[in-house]
Amino acid sequence: MFSEVLIHEQPSAPGEREEVLVQHKNLLTGEIKQAIIDLTAYGVRYLQFKEDFNSWQNGELIQRAMSYLDANTREFMISGILPEEWDAIFGEDEEDDEYS
Repeated sequence: MFSEVLIHEQPSAPGEREEVLVQHKNLLTGEIKQAIIDLTAYGVRYLQFKEDFNSWQNGELIQRAMSYLDANTREFMISGILPEEWDAIFGEDEEDDEYS
């Protein structure tokens, strides 16, 4: 579905936080953007994230497949637009924090 999204596990020692590097082509600018997602902060392990990612890639709504991610992170996964770019283009929405 979104073949331009690449995920890379960030190696970590046992007991350390797990992270994933996400690379995505920004749908507005065409630039390749990167974001590191701290999976530990979301209470999910890499293997679960990868399974959920594949589910999303195969057609599941990202809100269902990765409901643990906040709205800004899901938006980046979908569009490659970082939160600060979104705010610069579309302006900040005071309600954003309410739905994150």
